[in-house]
Amino acid sequence: ELGLPPLRGATASGSGSSSSGAAAAASAANSSTTNDEGEILSLSVSETDALRLKLGLAPLKKSGETSAEGSSRSTAIHVKPHNATAEREAKRRIEDAAARRDAGEKIRKLERENNR
Repeated sequence: ELGLPPLRGATASGSGSSSSGAAAAASAANSSTTNDEGEILSLSVSETDALRLKLGLAPLKKSGETSAEGSSRSTAIHVKPHNATAEREAKRRIEDAAARRDAGEKIRKLERENNR
């Protein structure tokens, strides 16, 4: 028992209309909460982080903190992996088409010579 008031929209069984994890995260992410009398209670970042740890959530990011990968989503560039098999297959199909085209041109040239 954490001694916290129930989340907004929570029923007697503890499940609300939204998922309890999302509601807990939204509640814990706020910098203030209310007690039973409706007073607004301010929480510092360290207090919020302690509450989030009790709820099983990750602590809030501090300003200037980078992600574990060292880059943010906005600067990350995705490059498709090199697929040598697909490249070989495409090259083979192009060569086959060129060979058929050349053979067709040679056949038409021979037919024209035979018709003279």
